[in-house]
Amino acid sequence: MPLLDADVVLDSATHGGGVSLATLRTAADAARGHGAAALRQAVRFVDDLAESPLETVLRLLVVLLGADVAIQVRFRGVGRVDIVLDGWLVIEADGFEFHSTRQQYREDRRRGNLLIERGTVVLRFSFEDVRFRLPGVLAQIERVWRLGPPWRSGAWSPQ
Repeated sequence: MPLLDADVVLDSATHGGGVSLATLRTAADAARGHGAAALRQAVRFVDDLAESPLETVLRLLVVLLGADVAIQVRFRGVGRVDIVLDGWLVIEADGFEFHSTRQQYREDRRRGNLLIERGTVVLRFSFEDVRFRLPGVLAQIERVWRLGPPWRSGAWSPQ
């Protein structure tokens, strides 16, 4: 199983599937034979805080970029955000289930504006973005991340 797929399955197992991260790590360490090395690699990337496959895929991609990644980070007045890179780049995975009503739409804008007011940059991606345009999503995240925080002198300029 490819690493992305394996990580989605393993994150789901640890986030609500009844498998503790410690149990998973013990099983991976004890695994032998075909696939054992791939299992150990996948387990290295498991995070039991991931709340959806969409978040798992985005998190794994940004971890592989080499950024300092935190998930389910709380911001006062905003609540939790899905992913934060290097303390300033917020990435939100907006699945339709939790972002489809008028009230959720308004709340997303309120939260996004507060995050920007607090000095973060916010990127939002839909299921379709991640499922069908993943290389472009990763390229955009990497471009913004490499620019650095907007308050760094000269980092952001109109193109």
